[in-house]
Amino acid sequence: MSPNQIAQLLRSQPMRGVQFTVGGHTYGPIHYARVADAFLDRRILVERLDGGGPKSPSAFYSFTETERTDYDTLYVRRGASLTRMITQALVVHECTHAIQDMRGRPMNVIESEVAAYTAQALFLARRGTTWADVSVRARIEDREAPRSPRNPRVDAIIAAADRVGQRLASVASPPRAVLPAEVDALRAAIVAHPYYAQRTAHVAELDGVG
Repeated sequence: MSPNQIAQLLRSQPMRGVQFTVGGHTYGPIHYARVADAFLDRRILVERLDGGGPKSPSAFYSFTETERTDYDTLYVRRGASLTRMITQALVVHECTHAIQDMRGRPMNVIESEVAAYTAQALFLARRGTTWADVSVRARIEDREAPRSPRNPRVDAIIAAADRVGQRLASVASPPRAVLPAEVDALRAAIVAHPYYAQRTAHVAELDGVG
């Protein structure tokens, strides 16, 4: 996966409909275009993420430096392909975090995830599908039994995000605001996941890009 491919995705036709407001922040084509420029200018890097099993993330955005990660870098698992819709949606999710980083303002981690999951689901809605359907297709492609046991907490996030994405996609023109009840439902689903449960009070110190 190259910076050019990511930039093309962020400027693609479906992304023109990814525009919404949540938590007092607006996300839209102009913001994703700035992220695309940052990839092309190498202010945001793309690095390969080695290791991990089929349940590990295909990509994640690092806004800070740790022992394992660098600043302003999108890590992409080896073999992840933008020809797959589920990978496209995940990259949109992670690039939403890059928008947040560009703004350089501290942000509660759960609130940042509400926006990113909204963008992910809205992108898929603009593609004429749902995260739930794409997830099932991906499991089949990855030779996982589509009816094998799933993580109900992940399914709850998918369901809550899909409800938001599908409704926003039905709104003819901006502004597309995520409703308070939708925020509450998505936040509750995210917080119920063990990965996020310990991060409810954590504030990401976003410091800008480049």
